[in-house]
Amino acid sequence: MCLPCIYRRVALDIVGLDNPDVLGTDIFNGVSYQLNNMKQKRSRDFRTLLHFLKTRFNEDTIRQELVISGIDNPDDLDDYISLALRSYQQVLDWIEKNGNNTIRHKAGL
Repeated sequence: MCLPCIYRRVALDIVGLDNPDVLGTDIFNGVSYQLNNMKQKRSRDFRTLLHFLKTRFNEDTIRQELVISGIDNPDDLDDYISLALRSYQQVLDWIEKNGNNTIRHKAGL
């Protein structure tokens, strides 16, 4: 349920190795968590990710956030923006492929 685990699952899915039965919580079919329960800490990262995805950040927004974070080298900045946009799309594709209607809606799909 944590963001690093979710990103790991996305990467594993890209290479055909994602298996929620082996790799932990099936976040698309929450049995041990309630996505709409704002007091439940377990689903907080996933809820935050869905909100982030629905916001639809673009290159300018990401650039601004990175500069605020202290990255000001133009070469590094372009590389980080590219990485962020690619990762963003990979997570959206994963949710589109595996998520149920509620989760897709929360991600803006």
